[in-house]
Amino acid sequence: MVRFFAVFVLIFTIGCGATATNLSHYANIDKSLESADFDAAERELKSKKGYNKKDRVLYYLDLGMIYHYAGKYRQSNQALSKAEAYIDELYTKSVSKAALSYLLNDNALDYAGEDYEDLYINLIKAFNYMKLGLVDDVFVEINRLNHKLSVLEDKNAKLDRAYNKSGDSKIKIEAPGNKFYNDALGRYLSMRLYESLGKMDDAAIDMQKIDKAFALQKSIYDFPKPKLDGAKSGKVAVSLVSLVGLGMLKQAKTLYINTQPGVVIVASSKTGKQGQFGLQGVNTYAYPGLAGGYNFKFQLPYLVSRPSQVKKVEVVAVDSARNQVARADLALMEDFDKVVQSVFELGYNRLLIKSITRAIAKGIAGEAAKKVAKDKYGQNNIFVMLGGLALDAGLNATENADLRAARYLPSKGYITDVYLAPGEYCWSVNYYGENGKLLKKDDLGKRKVGYGLLNFYQSYCVK
Repeated sequence: MVRFFAVFVLIFTIGCGATATNLSHYANIDKSLESADFDAAERELKSKKGYNKKDRVLYYLDLGMIYHYAGKYRQSNQALSKAEAYIDELYTKSVSKAALSYLLNDNALDYAGEDYEDLYINLIKAFNYMKLGLVDDVFVEINRLNHKLSVLEDKNAKLDRAYNKSGDSKIKIEAPGNKFYNDALGRYLSMRLYESLGKMDDAAIDMQKIDKAFALQKSIYDFPKPKLDGAKSGKVAVSLVSLVGLGMLKQAKTLYINTQPGVVIVASSKTGKQGQFGLQGVNTYAYPGLAGGYNFKFQLPYLVSRPSQVKKVEVVAVDSARNQVARADLALMEDFDKVVQSVFELGYNRLLIKSITRAIAKGIAGEAAKKVAKDKYGQNNIFVMLGGLALDAGLNATENADLRAARYLPSKGYITDVYLAPGEYCWSVNYYGENGKLLKKDDLGKRKVGYGLLNFYQSYCVK
């Protein structure tokens, strides 16, 4: 029995390393990106340090974004397309093998991508195709984005049903309704493209969709809708999109389980101003057949924003005589962080119930093993006590939160429209921080503005 107990402890202890998210490999990539050394960021990322086969979705998402910032738009689309294909493949597998995920920590499974990552793949690919002047491909990506939004709730419901049918299912998963089904920034891109092609009826439909996005999704678009003027006589509309900051990351929070007969009580911890420990967010779930008297803990991820230094974005246009002919502030059109949070919540209950079920199953098995050892060798036996401590540590470690997430998506999307007479202009985008400090000047170079041209520019600042 001692040998069995030792093996039991060893299995869970060995599993600790495999179920913890390692984020240390991002340090050098982050540093290179911040200093705009994209070659160094690309080299570091392509070394695949910190990535393995089960992280291939994450690898291609991160690589695709680094390529995008580096201006390597074809390579960016190739990488993002690979990420998208793997996401589709892994979603199909996850539906057919839902029960497996009840038994294994998500860190031990292939990273299948978050829904918000899957959505924004198409938006970034659309910007890449815009840079490449491939208008038809831009529309393809916008249509794919809109389609994914239309099936987002059904996609999650299908996955929830698969888990609820599993033999390991003890608590029914109920997902909240989808709050994000209409992307204003994607619609804006489509609208301006239709206008450049003279398809004004199609552009008007997108304008209506933008109005509805702000009117019906107020939890996401809780800021003033940018002013979107129509065509002006003798003037050409030049549209600019700026991607600012870096998007949300995952951090871990610890939750505590207490069992009563047929009931599981789950709460998170809080620390008061005087350092006292307490519980908050207490929820109870019916759990048929569960015995009372157990106490376990586990981790779940939650999202945190990375504040941007950028407080203001402006575009400046200068004519061939070096006269400033336009200067305009950009307005917020998309708060990616709010979208990400909303979409993440669609799958949160599934993640919670899976984690509760797994923590209880492992915890009860661990308690049973400790009881066998205590009954046979006595509860005061030093090896039994040490083994019990090691087992508890191993069980807790195997319930680390999965903190994997695409690291280089933007945080905010800003837009503006400038109306100029046809001609050539030099364009620059200025990013300002606190007290009007210039953080970055993005020189877009000389661009020809005219009817029938793709008068659409994009800039970014990751600070």
